[in-house]
Amino acid sequence: MDLITYLREIEHAAGETLKLIWFERRQMEELQNRIAGLSAEVEDANRRLEFLALNPDLDDDNDSTAIYWDTYFGPEKDRFYAEKSKPDLESLIATRAFPTNAQCGNLLQYAKQGISFVHRGLAACPDGRLIGSQPIKNIIWQGRNQALHWDEGNPRPQVMACFQTLAQEQDPKFADFATRNLANDIVELLGWRTFNDFKADMLLF
Repeated sequence: MDLITYLREIEHAAGETLKLIWFERRQMEELQNRIAGLSAEVEDANRRLEFLALNPDLDDDNDSTAIYWDTYFGPEKDRFYAEKSKPDLESLIATRAFPTNAQCGNLLQYAKQGISFVHRGLAACPDGRLIGSQPIKNIIWQGRNQALHWDEGNPRPQVMACFQTLAQEQDPKFADFATRNLANDIVELLGWRTFNDFKADMLLF
């Protein structure tokens, strides 16, 4: 099977997988941004209150009282209820992260399988583009292996070498390869947001 045929066969499945991945990512980001935004508003109001408390001569119009009640009935109250349910939100984020990582693992499997079908393995496959000092083919291959086997607690030397290099060159979070599934982080690093992004990299092989 050639690569063009393989990509045509998986286009619908891989394309739908990418849509699910980025839909879930947006949902998680909205949850995370909700508390962060409310906290920033409250902190800004508190800074203004502290300033006016230290400079009472500037508070002729009772600005501090207005700020207090505006904050209490606005972002402070919202944040109170948001933080009250923070464990539930964090649990929801963790729950959403599981299927997202699973879908990202599936996407890496599609890519790895294409390399296997066309080139019979990693060694004979062209490098593709570089991410830092590493060819993308190696990041795909080792990323798929990490996603499948991270919970076994015994990563292969090739996986360790790949992720240690990513941690040094790209982001320290890749050092977590022995403790959590990093498929989501790999897909984000590769910049695969649509099937055309995925396809463009695969056609380099």
